[in-house]
Amino acid sequence: MPKIKAKKTCENIPKEITKYPKTDVILYTDGRRSYHYRVKKEGLYLQPPILAYSQGKNKYKIPDSYCVETTWGQGNNKQTVECSINYIREKPFFRVMYGSNFSEDVCSNTSPTAAANAIIRKLFPNNEKTLMSGIHLFGIHLETLKQARESKRESNSNIQLKQIKPIEHCGKSMIYKRQRKFGDQLKEQVQIEGAKIYGKDQVILKQISYNVKYMGFQIAYGSKDDREKEKKLNSIVQVIDQNYMSREGYRALAAVEPDLEREWIVSEQRLKITKNMNQKIEITLIKIFQLFQL
Repeated sequence: MPKIKAKKTCENIPKEITKYPKTDVILYTDGRRSYHYRVKKEGLYLQPPILAYSQGKNKYKIPDSYCVETTWGQGNNKQTVECSINYIREKPFFRVMYGSNFSEDVCSNTSPTAAANAIIRKLFPNNEKTLMSGIHLFGIHLETLKQARESKRESNSNIQLKQIKPIEHCGKSMIYKRQRKFGDQLKEQVQIEGAKIYGKDQVILKQISYNVKYMGFQIAYGSKDDREKEKKLNSIVQVIDQNYMSREGYRALAAVEPDLEREWIVSEQRLKITKNMNQKIEITLIKIFQLFQL
């Protein structure tokens, strides 16, 4: 007799039951098994080519800065773990925390399924043949979260494109504000990502250089020694004066070489030197024609 294929009933169709984002709870069921998720951090999708995808035919996008509590099973087999995904060195790092107050963990830098099977061996050591889907444990497949991430990303991109004025149309004040804001946010992100890689060893950002279109920028972090800075400025003033370099010439050179001090800073130092010289060396002005009359 020919085999009769069982029709897929409505009960076996995967579905997500939730009022997210009004509530942080998502119930996923496919008729055979159910997972309860409590979203702690929604996460975000990074830009290609850093963005990673899951293995298999579905190729789910793997989010960054993502954390969720997952509960599955019934009765004595009911378990709750905390799953998180963070990109380290541009690769997703999968972590599952379990036990009392989630005090223990297992990790994997290869796949969510590797982390899922590792946690199953910890929770059910006597059942070595039991396997688990890492996609379901981490909730990577949840369409609710995927739509939320992509919606926010698209909304933020549209707002930024409408509001941000091209740099060539910005005044000096606006350019400086953007540079300062960019530097502050970059420093914050470096400290966050540095903690993931170096742990308690603090990463200190000293200096960065970058270009936006045809403009070069340089940001120095931390306070410099005032004496060293003044000594450097005095040397620059001396070189300019000895070589008869104009202000326009130095300004053009500083625009090409970002390591040089800005022209207005050099001009202020020249005025300071002049004032100090006038105080230490008295200069008396006389009229030449009066000397001839004498």
